[in-house]
Amino acid sequence: MAKVNNQGSSTQSMMMHQLKAKKGVAGRIEELDLGVTDVMLFGSSIALNAADPSKLPLVMRPNPEDMVMTSDPEVDEQLMIKINFREPVSLTHIMIRANNNAPADASGPRMLKLFPNRPEIDFTDAEDSPAAQQIVLQPDQLSGAKVVL
Repeated sequence: MAKVNNQGSSTQSMMMHQLKAKKGVAGRIEELDLGVTDVMLFGSSIALNAADPSKLPLVMRPNPEDMVMTSDPEVDEQLMIKINFREPVSLTHIMIRANNNAPADASGPRMLKLFPNRPEIDFTDAEDSPAAQQIVLQPDQLSGAKVVL
């Protein structure tokens, strides 16, 4: 008989149960900051064209110092962030804090293109392929307002 490893699903079930008990929530958890869980795989997530790619985990987690990530000025203004997750997630919104503590000559993104489940995508593919979702950002969405997906 083959052994089945269900440790990952058991761990996720226990984590959800603990969160429900901690927050006093019955049923489904409506909102959870993924930056404070172990669901995001920071070691394999990358930022392409970033001036300092090592800042990715720092800006994805709770960030009271308002650290920022900028594109490399020697390349161009585009930035591609590839986030890997430990297990399937359903993202309902994201928050961008581009106006806080940014250099004077920097601006936040004007557009987001989302390409889920495409780990091989590069800048050329992103230009040539249709995005699953494309969002033109408004100024208030660069200051931490929720961007609904």
